[in-house]
Amino acid sequence: MKIVGICGSVRAKSLNMMALKTVVGLLPAEVSFEYARIDDFPMYNQDIQDGPGIPAVVQRVADQVRAADCVLFATPEYNWSLPPLLKNGIDWVARTKDQPFAGKQMALMGATVGTFGTARSQLHLRDIMIPLDGRMMNRPPVMIPQAQNKFDADGKLTDQPTMDVLKMFATNLVAWAAAGKK
Repeated sequence: MKIVGICGSVRAKSLNMMALKTVVGLLPAEVSFEYARIDDFPMYNQDIQDGPGIPAVVQRVADQVRAADCVLFATPEYNWSLPPLLKNGIDWVARTKDQPFAGKQMALMGATVGTFGTARSQLHLRDIMIPLDGRMMNRPPVMIPQAQNKFDADGKLTDQPTMDVLKMFATNLVAWAAAGKK
């Protein structure tokens, strides 16, 4: 089984990457996980697509998504929505050959310094995936509020209630990815 992770934050001490790495550490050994980097994508521009074509960095991620059984998104919340980096990445990948998000099992999670725990950005991401035919896992929701207080300086999760949710999430993620293989 193969899961690919896409993080919507690229800052050095990204709380979403910390949460994503925590989930990866909870996956069974037989699950293959790889990160898909979207931070080197150009801003989406139809002229690029029509001219030189799909950039190699975009094709790399599209191939990762296509080969995966499940895509796991980790998104922060910027101004009540998902970050432009993540939206741009989705827009590019969706325009590659055979639109790799179509019919793909997906899951999402998010961490934020705010008090709402990425509820709005996750809702927007779900809405974006509807026309792309992404199959989103619903339970358990992972919205980590005030995440800056739940990880230590090394990025290790220190909050037991959050760890309990992430353990359930990892278990459900594996089952969800497997369900897509049937």
